[in-house]
Amino acid sequence: MDRWLAACIATYAASATPSLGGFANHLATQLQSSPTPGKARLFHIAGYVKDAGGLHPEFYFVRNIRGINATTGDYEGVTPTYQVTEDFWTRDYPQAPVGMFAAGNSQRYFNGYTPGRIAYYGAMQKLQEFYEQVWHEPSWKFRRPASLDELAAFIRLELETINTLFASSDYPSPYIGGDIQIESIPAPSGAISL
Repeated sequence: MDRWLAACIATYAASATPSLGGFANHLATQLQSSPTPGKARLFHIAGYVKDAGGLHPEFYFVRNIRGINATTGDYEGVTPTYQVTEDFWTRDYPQAPVGMFAAGNSQRYFNGYTPGRIAYYGAMQKLQEFYEQVWHEPSWKFRRPASLDELAAFIRLELETINTLFASSDYPSPYIGGDIQIESIPAPSGAISL
């Protein structure tokens, strides 16, 4: 997959007018013609996009599943076709509480093995409760992350928690993850303030 994906990116990058959404659709088309049918494949693609309103973040979800089971959390219905949706700018951001991002909150998207995904979400909720208690202690000088690097450190801690759970599990295959790789994308100059 590492070699195939690198070639897919290079092929698209050589196109006349590359765009984030265009790449998401290109990836879906290439995956649809790949020789490994029947396997669930999920990709997250994010970056900044310029339109008439200015520069803003977008997040694309490319997948060949129908959805997630509301009871078990399992991915359901591997399909031969791939669906592409932009889930941040057009779906989630318009529904976000006013001032959510200015107050230091963030939006997370994650996929993966069902128990790990559910455990990750649970750990994030418990850690967030703990952080809120610490940040609201008047005599302490702890605060919410104020920079992209500080936020990345908190995300690394969350991922280390899940990697540690899998490292001490009884799953027969190697635990998910390995070395944590965090790619921080600073807001480009002129990006709108969320």
